[in-house]
Amino acid sequence: MTHELIEPVNAGEYEVKKFLRGRGIQVEDVSDNPVYWAKDIDLIATNPITGKSAAIEIKLDSRIDDTGNFFIEFENPRSENSKGWLHFCEADFLYYIDSNSYLTYIIKFDELRHFIATHKRDLAIKSTFDGSIGYIVPLAAMPIFTTIQL
Repeated sequence: MTHELIEPVNAGEYEVKKFLRGRGIQVEDVSDNPVYWAKDIDLIATNPITGKSAAIEIKLDSRIDDTGNFFIEFENPRSENSKGWLHFCEADFLYYIDSNSYLTYIIKFDELRHFIATHKRDLAIKSTFDGSIGYIVPLAAMPIFTTIQL
């Protein structure tokens, strides 16, 4: 537990770690580990009873409540080959956090990829102020996800 004292305190990641640990899940913060940067993974969560682990990526978004949409980045000029996180994230779960309310949407990454592949022709595309480009996915259109309040 002492390693928790030297972990980075990043908005969203801190709250997810606290939430999971409060439920007895072992959490390893890998957000500062270069091995995981290219995989876009922030946390490894392990159930101490089953020993099963899952990789988690955390995204914060201040516009979810206003727009009712997720922004799913597929292009980013600051990433290798300008790919957005949709293309290189290897996480099992995406924790997509409304940074205003901390309502958190937990999405299985494989289901997200399948949804985008199936519906991308019907989705709007927008860019952010810093040049990232992504699909606009209405919350109501997204396949099954779980919500938690952090």
